[in-house]
Amino acid sequence: MVLCDYYQADSGIIARLTFTVPAGIWVERISLVGETNAWNRDSQIMAEQTDGSHSVTIEVPAGPSYRFYYLCDGVVMSDSQADAFAIAPDGTPAFVVNTEPDAKRRAPRPSRPTAATAPASGPLSRQTPRS
Repeated sequence: MVLCDYYQADSGIIARLTFTVPAGIWVERISLVGETNAWNRDSQIMAEQTDGSHSVTIEVPAGPSYRFYYLCDGVVMSDSQADAFAIAPDGTPAFVVNTEPDAKRRAPRPSRPTAATAPASGPLSRQTPRS
């Protein structure tokens, strides 16, 4: 799930994006991988929260859409609550967050992750990364 809020900076409107993977994912490490970090699998490690969820907050210029995916112990996890679906440069399924301030965003819905290799049927589904 991605929550987005905005603030005005000298350089323009900034989108503050909080990416959250709900509790119930039993992993050692979850990373946010995407255009905001040049698809680096190690640069944005999500912190475990007291409720068992994992999250990371980043700030980007508002306006563009950004592609991303979650990497959980080396396995790609999807986010069915993303604004759209896409493909990463290496062919990995990716997801899109729209940072346009006037864009209508879906309200987050509580749910539990599922482990599936078919199209996402819940908020999260496991997919094997392509090599």
